[in-house]
Amino acid sequence: AHEYHHNQNGSEVTGRSPFEIWLNEAVTVHVEEQHHAFFFGEDYNRLDRVLELLAPASGTFALDSGAASMPIIPEGFNDPNDLITAVTYVKAPEYVRMVESLIGKDTFVRGLDRYFKRFKHSNAATQDWMEAMEEESGQPLKEMSETWLRQTKFPVVEVSAEYDQDARKFTFFLKQKFPEGGKPWEFPFRAALVDENGSDLVEIMERVSGETSEIVIENVDIPAFLSLNRGYSFYGKLVYKASHDELMMQVRKDRDIIGRFTAFYNLVDREKLKLLKNPESKPSESFIELYY
Repeated sequence: AHEYHHNQNGSEVTGRSPFEIWLNEAVTVHVEEQHHAFFFGEDYNRLDRVLELLAPASGTFALDSGAASMPIIPEGFNDPNDLITAVTYVKAPEYVRMVESLIGKDTFVRGLDRYFKRFKHSNAATQDWMEAMEEESGQPLKEMSETWLRQTKFPVVEVSAEYDQDARKFTFFLKQKFPEGGKPWEFPFRAALVDENGSDLVEIMERVSGETSEIVIENVDIPAFLSLNRGYSFYGKLVYKASHDELMMQVRKDRDIIGRFTAFYNLVDREKLKLLKNPESKPSESFIELYY
């Protein structure tokens, strides 16, 4: 599927310069993943990608936060192979996926069609792809894209929340960390308030920008737990201090497989830290029961 799509994205429409290699690969990987999701299921396909992102030593986040971190479009290169890394094949497709999330799948497909028809049998630049997406969606994407394509690393988003019982109002507070001297990222944030039975009280998808953001949800009951960054809606890490009971409930009842996995991931980290601090301690019974 990957190499077949390169007949269109890479051959029929070719990058104007070596710096378009990200576009050549990112859109193709995105299409390839949709092909895999059709055959193996969206949950399996997405979880496979998230595992690659979060792998402690070899994952994309580990690479993108270390000395080898480089932007999707670097300022220069010594060898063309310098332009082909995990950033090209993982971070760049995640950026394309975020664009699709913001403008919608159908609009994204029409934007691609517009781009491929306009530049068929010719060369195109990053700006050309961006303009086709903006024209089709009517949404501004250039500023968002400039940050994602030119800035290294990724957002680390701290989330807190409060519930006003009298007003039945729930508020998310988001604060993102970004490189010194850099700019806040803009990204889609998908989340849900979930009751004790695992049913969504409400699900949201918001376009987040700026160092701090507030998202207010009116006329809603108090949730049993929060399902945050559903489907891994943005490329980055999220920090939220959920209680042990909240995580246990989420592992068992969240309908979002990424939410269940990240809740379990956090529980495992907590258990490991407990054992490291006190080698005589034992894993909690509630944690062991998750395996049965």
